[in-house]
Amino acid sequence: SSNNSQALIERNIIQTEILVNLREAILKIAKHFKDNDSDSYIEQNINLDVDYSIESHVKDHEHYANISLQKYKRARALLDFESQDSNELNFKRNDILKILSMTDEDCWIGELNGKHGWFPAKFVQLVDERSKLYSSAGDDSVNEYISDLVRGKLATCIKAIFEHGLRKTPTVLGGICHPWLFIEEAALHAINKDFDSVYARLILCKTYRLDEDGRILTPEELLCRCIRSINYTHNLAHAQMDVKLRSFICVGLNEQVLHLWLETLCSCTDIIKKWYLPWSFLRSPCWVQIKCDLRVLQQFSFTLQQNFELPIAYRQLDVLSDVRDMLIKHHLFSWDL
Repeated sequence: SSNNSQALIERNIIQTEILVNLREAILKIAKHFKDNDSDSYIEQNINLDVDYSIESHVKDHEHYANISLQKYKRARALLDFESQDSNELNFKRNDILKILSMTDEDCWIGELNGKHGWFPAKFVQLVDERSKLYSSAGDDSVNEYISDLVRGKLATCIKAIFEHGLRKTPTVLGGICHPWLFIEEAALHAINKDFDSVYARLILCKTYRLDEDGRILTPEELLCRCIRSINYTHNLAHAQMDVKLRSFICVGLNEQVLHLWLETLCSCTDIIKKWYLPWSFLRSPCWVQIKCDLRVLQQFSFTLQQNFELPIAYRQLDVLSDVRDMLIKHHLFSWDL
């Protein structure tokens, strides 16, 4: 009928707009890194062309598996430190120091601009470089604009993708429909569907990453760890699901796996059918294009605070250590444990 044809045309227009907006958001972030950290992100090192080939998905897992871990640690200065003698290391706030020794709990030894010396450990904060080199352009505690780009435009685009074709019927959880609830359910499905063979899978599968304790993590386990940590911290602060979704996107960018997480979620066919209509992005082959678009962002180094939008009293919660072992040691069925 003409009504159906009109609805299809309008839907196609909306879908095109969403994809164009996503691409624009990604290019804005790329420009931000080039403008603010030109030494690390020069033209020839960054490829903004999207690789839609089938081979690119194989390369994704090779790239994830072959990420090299840094042999040394680096730290960002929280305060200026004026040296009083030749054995101390002089630095300014936000300088990046190479850490040479952390043997003494209170005084570390480091290097800056070729000079060695000791300094108070509490004056610096270690930067997470397990999978990337640190860039101040991607650190929202140094450059607030990156938070606006990610939690603003990019997160708005990704939310629109997750909401497109999301079922609005009361059949899903009493009528409450939000992408975060789908993400929770799909992630649990992904981690639990073959949990009995998880250790064999970790040994046989090249898709892994070592965490700070040297434990092997698949992208699925990173995904579940992220959700559990966000729920824990954000529920304490009574944060809305929109905030949880934005924090989820930030962690995915920090770990350079946002595109792989999308693939994991969209591979949970039964859960997708429950939550999404046939013409949605996530239930159609279009999610593969979106994954390829998001892959461009893995070239950039993000250090975004998971609890950035929480009230200050809740921002410093260090809960990762509390939940670190749960997912691998226990077969979890609920986010509410």
